[in-house]
Amino acid sequence: MDFTVPKKILYLSKKTNLDNSLQTEQYILSLNGASKYKSTLLMSYFHYCKSNGINWTTPKLKCQSIPIVVPSEERIDKIMGRCTLKDIAIFQISKHGLRPDEVSKITLRDIDLQRGLLTVRTSKLGEARTIKLKEIAIMNFRAYIQFKNITDLNVRLFPKPDKLRQKWNR
Repeated sequence: MDFTVPKKILYLSKKTNLDNSLQTEQYILSLNGASKYKSTLLMSYFHYCKSNGINWTTPKLKCQSIPIVVPSEERIDKIMGRCTLKDIAIFQISKHGLRPDEVSKITLRDIDLQRGLLTVRTSKLGEARTIKLKEIAIMNFRAYIQFKNITDLNVRLFPKPDKLRQKWNR
């Protein structure tokens, strides 16, 4: 059987004695690099130890948490400035905390443009809720509905969640 040594093990063998698990572990943990990289090296070394009969247990790495940065309202508005009417309407109602599957279920019957209310059929098997829309969201809904010439009360206004996600990612 032809066996090739993984590149990570070759790299470690040049830097430390692979038969000395304590030395190798200390070397890996002392590296300046991301936790993911160290974790990959540790896992590669674990497989090396297992295949060579070396008794060693993988140490637990402390992952540094990276704070989540939520874009500001102004930044979202800049993004929306380059979008289609449909995307703007979706983003405006997403600001109200709707999930993608809830957005995809919205029909013309769910929107009361006179009072600025949106009835949301929930995705968590709970009760439907009613949301008071901001004035700009109402204007965007009106523009989108007129542009698409939507008159059927039961037609879904927006695409399915997977299409929404693809569009947002793009």
